Amino acid sequence: IKKEIMNLRDYDEQIKSYPIILDFEPWNSLDENGIISHFFNTILNQFSSTRIKNLLKSSKTQFALRLLTNLPQVGHTLKLINNMFGSYLKKLLSDDKDLIIVKDQIVKKLEGLSYNFIVFIDDIDRLNNKEIRLLFQLIKAVCNFPNITYVLAYDKDIVANALSNEQTQNGNKYLEKIIQLSVDVPDNNEEDVQNYLFSKLNYLIKELPQEEFDLKRWGYIFRNGYFSYFNNLRDVNRYINAVNFKYSSYKDVLNVVDFLTMEAISLFEPELLGIIKENKSLLCRLHDPENGDLKAIKAFKLQCDKVSKAYVILDYIFPVLNHNELSYFDNLDYAQYKSHGRICIKENFDFYFTGQLSRSYISKQFVKSLFNVPSESILIEELQSLNNKSFLLFLQYLYGFMKDQNLNVIKILPSVIDICKNFKELTDFSLKHHDVYICNILKLWLKNQNKDTSFKWVKKLFKSNANLYILIQILYDLAAPYEVYFPNNNIKEDEFFSKGEILELHNILVDRVMKYIKNDKVFNDERFVRYIRFLSFNNSDQIKKWLNKNNLYNAIGASVIKGYGESNNNYRFITYKFPFNIYDHLIDIEKEKIKVMKYLKSIKFTDDKLVLGMVLFVMSPKPDDDYYESTEINNFCKVKGILYQCNDEFIDE
Repeated sequence: IKKEIMNLRDYDEQIKSYPIILDFEPWNSLDENGIISHFFNTILNQFSSTRIKNLLKSSKTQFALRLLTNLPQVGHTLKLINNMFGSYLKKLLSDDKDLIIVKDQIVKKLEGLSYNFIVFIDDIDRLNNKEIRLLFQLIKAVCNFPNITYVLAYDKDIVANALSNEQTQNGNKYLEKIIQLSVDVPDNNEEDVQNYLFSKLNYLIKELPQEEFDLKRWGYIFRNGYFSYFNNLRDVNRYINAVNFKYSSYKDVLNVVDFLTMEAISLFEPELLGIIKENKSLLCRLHDPENGDLKAIKAFKLQCDKVSKAYVILDYIFPVLNHNELSYFDNLDYAQYKSHGRICIKENFDFYFTGQLSRSYISKQFVKSLFNVPSESILIEELQSLNNKSFLLFLQYLYGFMKDQNLNVIKILPSVIDICKNFKELTDFSLKHHDVYICNILKLWLKNQNKDTSFKWVKKLFKSNANLYILIQILYDLAAPYEVYFPNNNIKEDEFFSKGEILELHNILVDRVMKYIKNDKVFNDERFVRYIRFLSFNNSDQIKKWLNKNNLYNAIGASVIKGYGESNNNYRFITYKFPFNIYDHLIDIEKEKIKVMKYLKSIKFTDDKLVLGMVLFVMSPKPDDDYYESTEINNFCKVKGILYQCNDEFIDE
């Protein structure tokens, strides 16, 4: 209505004067007296000081004030208005003209105005019963003058009931005497509400890439409880206002489907939101539920059912819950959950409730932006800005994106492979190593490529990339169908290249690794033992020649494999092992043990890390999967008279 009034000039040039629109909000007042005082303030604020002065001096104002102060029902409260008019009031009220004559003069003057006032009063049903009665008395008895029109918006049942309680007559009949034109706004049907909600959501996500909005999962959520939150347009508006407040800062972190669902729960079911927040450890599990989890899930469901009927939509938000009867199964892996910004990832769960990100966080947009950098040097600079944890997150994002869409990953992959050596691999039972992600990313790309073209690219990579360790791991993966290196236990593997092409890549890599190990710096390379293992496949004669006396001791010292163990009381400790399975067909282990023992007893070692490998080498050989911890190594050195102390190290940051 307001919009139509304001646009009158656009379609009716005959109108010379336009109404003055006033918004009166009675629910801003703190008490009954405040409602009337606030009403007059609303009107007076529309006039300049000169116009107010003229208005106060007019006969219509004199009459109004005389009339208001003598009304039996509300006059005692309107005496507060006296303070608004100050010295003018005393002078004006001294007029002794007959009230009826003055009233007639007021009516004539108002009728002669070239403009009128339209006063909008909304949300009347938000007032208490006494305030509702007072407001209607104000409209009926105080402000019933020509050229002042009121547009009242309210819930009729609430207002009629309030007036019935306060009046001796029926509230509806009381309204009929006051309201000249009543327009009942029809209830919105479900389709109207749904269309309105869709229009708002579509506008909100209009710039979101299509692949970032899972329509299938959204459909299940929408039908299984989400839409039941919205009974009218007010529900939609409240929800959209809440979403708009967070959307710009949350959309780059969280999956939008998860975010929209959680915001609906937050607004309409805060008790359910509290239960979700308290069950982070359960809801952020991604593996198939075990017996203990099933019991926890059952208890969680019972807790939710006490406060909500919308439990089923949680199945589509937290994968640990949707393990059996659902027609939709969220069959993604950890990296995809990461790249999708799903709230079932602990960091994202925390972010939703706190709005804070860890120092290692990187956004999905950052990963995608790397495909558009103008030069390799800028790409390297961006990657070097990451820390150990954020680089791992980057690889997880990249792998997750590749599973969803075939990105042109070869544009950045060589640089990513090369820079891997700059980052430490975090030790955690659930974290995959860098090479696992790299290999899987490459294989996902190869699946959609021409074999001749892709082999040329891979061959070029094997000739030029500096990260030999990652290249070795890639070759192991590509060669798996032919069992060139390891038995695959009848596991079906994709054949990306022929066996002849695999052997061609093998020979390229052998030449590069042999050249690399001839540099003394190789003994400080944490991956040293992996190079020896690779060369022992089909090239044992070359590596045997290289393992002369000087190289052998350094090689043994550099071959330590570190890991960590965990005791029953959750104490984590560094573990060490020597890879006898690699050396047993390259050297005579028992013969060399005697020589190494004599060498260890003849020299005092203090801080030489290479001696650790020699100590492990002379300790009683154990199966390849057995480990020693520092205390066991130090006890062995003490008994054998070896002057060496093995010090523990930190595992992670």
